[in-house]
Amino acid sequence: RCLSDWSSDVCSSDLVELESALLELNEKPDDCQVVGRAFRALHTIKGSGAMFGFEDIAGFAHGLETAFDRLRKGELTATSSLINLALAAGDQIGAMLDASAGTGVVDPLRSAGILGELREITGGPDPQAAATSVSPASPGAGNGAPERDWRIHFRPGPDVLLNGTNPLLLLREVRALGRLRIQ
Repeated sequence: RCLSDWSSDVCSSDLVELESALLELNEKPDDCQVVGRAFRALHTIKGSGAMFGFEDIAGFAHGLETAFDRLRKGELTATSSLINLALAAGDQIGAMLDASAGTGVVDPLRSAGILGELREITGGPDPQAAATSVSPASPGAGNGAPERDWRIHFRPGPDVLLNGTNPLLLLREVRALGRLRIQ
């Protein structure tokens, strides 16, 4: 499956599910099952975005997912302001997907504005800063541990991209572990 298929799938299923759950939540703000549906849609969007290399979408969705997790735990109330903001965020995720497919333009200030409003409504930390400030530490970096050399032989099959695998993500993950030399 290619990235454009993933974008289409998200637009046709997870974003639709998110919008449906949010509209229902507006009518039933205390319904835990509806909150769970919205949370799961956001969780899927975030996880799939990260898996397929859409870090901007994953980071953006993470802030919303965190708010809806707090809703599930009873730490927040489903207000019309939060629901309307989540609907706007769903539209922004759709715009981000369109931009990644080359069929639209995304306004990064709009994303920042939505996350800023989310922070005001939830009283929580900046979800975007939390999502982007986490970076894996390099093993042995600054902790006195000896460096190790590893040789990894990776030979993907001819259909590697058809099932959604992105070899560049693998290389980024390996690079996060320390120095990387590719032959």
